[in-house]
Amino acid sequence: MIRLRKWLLVSLAAVPLVLLSAFVAYDFLAFRPYRSDISALIEGAAPEDRMPPAPVAALLRISLQGHTSPYAARLLLVNLHLVPPRTLAWQRTWALWSTLVGLHLTENERTAIIASLAPTGPGRKGLSATARSLYGRALSELSLGEQASVVVATEWGASYSYVGPHTLATQRDALLAKYAAGS
Repeated sequence: MIRLRKWLLVSLAAVPLVLLSAFVAYDFLAFRPYRSDISALIEGAAPEDRMPPAPVAALLRISLQGHTSPYAARLLLVNLHLVPPRTLAWQRTWALWSTLVGLHLTENERTAIIASLAPTGPGRKGLSATARSLYGRALSELSLGEQASVVVATEWGASYSYVGPHTLATQRDALLAKYAAGS
């Protein structure tokens, strides 16, 4: 009985070590080789997407409730064409990459990825492209309300044009209220 108890304790202690070792191996073998590609995506982005105006970055973080890693990881997986979407492998890879993106990328890098790669219409990606498409001006030239509209369009992705203007206005107003409250 004592041997069995000792074997169970050793086995239970080994499980977290095996999982941690597998995670570290995945980090080195599956994530780090793409670090240069991730940097290239950020560097290739429009200047306003690489470093969005402070209010836009704050609105983006508020709209994602501070959780930029999962969305940035999803955009990276899609743009690097690593795993076919809607598969079990996609779910596993997305969960691991969400954690690794949070560990390895700064908040500014995650924001730049979202600002430059978020789809907002057919063939259109990024906040600056959306600002030019919707308002004909650069992102930094927009009013706070217009910037919030661009962020809401980013949240909805490519399907925002199918949502009624009333829904977008309601969500824009809710986002601005959270921004004013300092969320």
